[in-house]
Amino acid sequence: KVSNTPNSRAWSSQPIAEPVGTTVTFGAWVRSFDANIAYLNIWNGSADIASAYAPGNGVWTWLSVTTTIATGSQPYAQLRLASGPISCSEYYDGAALVQGTTISP
Repeated sequence: KVSNTPNSRAWSSQPIAEPVGTTVTFGAWVRSFDANIAYLNIWNGSADIASAYAPGNGVWTWLSVTTTIATGSQPYAQLRLASGPISCSEYYDGAALVQGTTISP
């Protein structure tokens, strides 16, 4: 569960210990009750790479995002909430990070 307050973003991060040049895919089930709020993100060391948003219909939805680890700062896999006009609590389950471009729910 990740929660935010009005007009603020929120996230939970885990460092990625893969070498530069490695392609990784991060996936998770997301249950969101607010459209355009909950998504996955990978900070690849030099840029944020985001998944699509969860639809916000209260149904568990599989999201994933793929990138290649770049030179720069420590990369992270992140469960994120975008800024919105209200407080939100969205749910994530079964998060996994794999090498390569394919991850199965």
